[in-house]
Amino acid sequence: MVGGLFKRPKSISELEEETEQKDAENRLADKELSLAQKRELIARLKERGLQPKHFSFNWTAIKKFLSQKL
Repeated sequence: MVGGLFKRPKSISELEEETEQKDAENRLADKELSLAQKRELIARLKERGLQPKHFSFNWTAIKKFLSQKL
């Protein structure tokens, strides 16, 4: 807990690199889902009145949202 107080803020280049890494991970996760899986997720979102665009087509976030218990 205390160690977090002494961390220096990340530089712009570090933040950009981290963002690029996360984007690459999201693209890889998108490729790993089959078209049938994506259709199923879209149908489940529509049941809740949502669309993939509400999650910026981030399939990992969509799967996580749908796996949460309401």
